[in-house]
Amino acid sequence: MTDREFEVFILLGRGLSNQGISELLFVTERTVKAHVTRILAKLQLESRLQVGLVAQAYLFGVALTARADRTERAEAPQAYAV
Repeated sequence: MTDREFEVFILLGRGLSNQGISELLFVTERTVKAHVTRILAKLQLESRLQVGLVAQAYLFGVALTARADRTERAEAPQAYAV
């Protein structure tokens, strides 16, 4: 996935519409639609809803990983120790 496709992927996960994404990234809606089409193909998904759900799972997983890293560095209890 290109950097721009990844940005669109994340914004889909946050629930933005094509119009919202286009305004935020300063591109046309047609460009956003093209990115969404390529993301669907690359991830072998069938709908933007599926892309959004995968993006949310990715974002949630990253948040949990970052949280666990901070906890471990702050003398985490044995349950969190690796």
